[in-house]
Amino acid sequence: MATTNLENLSAVKKKITITVKKDDVNNYVNKAMDKVRKSAKINGFRPGKIPNNVLEKHYGPQIDYECLNTLISETFTKALIEHKLTPMTEPDFDTKPLDREKDYEFTAQFEVKPEVELKEYKGIKLKKQEAKVSDKELNDELERLRENLAQLAPVEEGAKVKKGLVATIDFEGKLDGVAFEGGSAKDYVFEYGNGQLLKDFEDAMKGLAIGDSKEFKMTFPKDYFEKSLAGKEADYKITVKNLHVKNLPELDDEMAKDIGKESLNEVKEELKKSLVRRKEDEFRRDYAEEIKAALLKAHSKIEVPESIVKQEVERSKKEEAEVIKDLQIELILEAISQKENISVTQEEVNQRIAVLAQMYRQPAEEIRKVYQKNNMLGSLAAQIVLDKTLDFVIDNAKMA
Repeated sequence: MATTNLENLSAVKKKITITVKKDDVNNYVNKAMDKVRKSAKINGFRPGKIPNNVLEKHYGPQIDYECLNTLISETFTKALIEHKLTPMTEPDFDTKPLDREKDYEFTAQFEVKPEVELKEYKGIKLKKQEAKVSDKELNDELERLRENLAQLAPVEEGAKVKKGLVATIDFEGKLDGVAFEGGSAKDYVFEYGNGQLLKDFEDAMKGLAIGDSKEFKMTFPKDYFEKSLAGKEADYKITVKNLHVKNLPELDDEMAKDIGKESLNEVKEELKKSLVRRKEDEFRRDYAEEIKAALLKAHSKIEVPESIVKQEVERSKKEEAEVIKDLQIELILEAISQKENISVTQEEVNQRIAVLAQMYRQPAEEIRKVYQKNNMLGSLAAQIVLDKTLDFVIDNAKMA
């Protein structure tokens, strides 16, 4: 028979003291002896038939280990059930050597998920944003569409690199005579003069004709995004392999028909709708941040387990204050999802995997295998529930 005493060290930190009576300790000892006896080997005795006194002499420490291992595991599990606790972290056990003539006492400290006392989460006030599309925005989209439909044609004989031409080049870069990652390419295609490459690089090849090669030095900007190259001088060799003129289609009904539409007006309407959807998605992200801020303000006293915070800081490299807020939001949304019975379907998991597959340009089944291998499908499903819950709160907000 074991007795337990629960101490609430904080809202999330618990300590359980468990005392096992001497008679029960001896029952665990006998079970441990039976277990050890099955595999023990001592000359002169048949397997499984070794007397207790002989077994004790040869396997005493192992018997004590097996006894305590089972005793602590079983009584701690029963104590958790008794007090309806689920640890979020590995328990920190404080144990002592076994004394079979006395009651055995040990303690365990651990952290649990905090209980969230939900405040009002429906009717949060949000300022409604209108998704309006300006003429400039629509024209910019039309120009991008024209760029995508552009046709490349050969240049006139003797043409040289200049703004607006599409160049195909080979280049090789070296630092101190050694090639570096990302410094070389074959059949690299780009439009000259549109800022796709560094200005000094483009300036060096201006005026070259098809078949021309050139060697030059170039110093990377001090604020270059690749820190290992920032401010360093590289030696380059470049060869122009081809030049093309980019012919843009006219913005008319013929262009519309080329992409399966009846008229330019139909193209404009679809682009406008796409822009509206894009803006609405952006607004919804803004709403989500406002909702999170409102929920945090209303639930400011949620204590998050210290060890969970520490683990997440190490994993994400975020500031502790930011991690605490993220974990508090998760706890609040989780509590809302439970109250509103928000769950996830297999179809929703499949859809999320499809989105990830598109993002990482991998087959959906490969993404699924990675998640299965790392036991992450449960976490993925949980994240979908949190996302759905956040959408629920947004949909139930008051738009003014």
